[in-house]
Amino acid sequence: MVLELSSTPYIFTFNMYDWLRLDLDNRPRPLNIRRAFDNLYFDRKGESVQRELISRPRLLECGSGWELYHLPTHPEHFYDVQRIRFSGRVELPTRGSCQVMSLVEGKKVTLETPGGSGAPPVRQCFNFAETFVVPAAAGTFTLINEEAGPAMVVMAYIKSRS
Repeated sequence: MVLELSSTPYIFTFNMYDWLRLDLDNRPRPLNIRRAFDNLYFDRKGESVQRELISRPRLLECGSGWELYHLPTHPEHFYDVQRIRFSGRVELPTRGSCQVMSLVEGKKVTLETPGGSGAPPVRQCFNFAETFVVPAAAGTFTLINEEAGPAMVVMAYIKSRS
């Protein structure tokens, strides 16, 4: 499974090759090779790629039946990523940031939030490859794996400014 995490509020994705897609007039879309080359980073090669662009997971915490890993993102990215692998149940903080999560291993997990600020508690099941969101205001959330074998959830969130 490939899970792409990206954000485009101030940038856009630029494809050098548009896979022969047609425009609204049913003609091949034009390719702007000069613009494509303007968007490439030719200094990103060799050792700097290994050092700066490849994330190396690092174990942050572990407990009975769970392991929490940090998957560092590039310093230019405003979001960060963690991965939790677990059996049973695990409670996690929102760290003051909205949590965008995807179940990437296992059949299904149950999400529980405590409620608060006038919102009721939530209990919802999510299946493999589904994505779900926990607002920062929840404060904490619990993931429950009721299936045999481990589950893995990838969590993306806004980096803290501190």
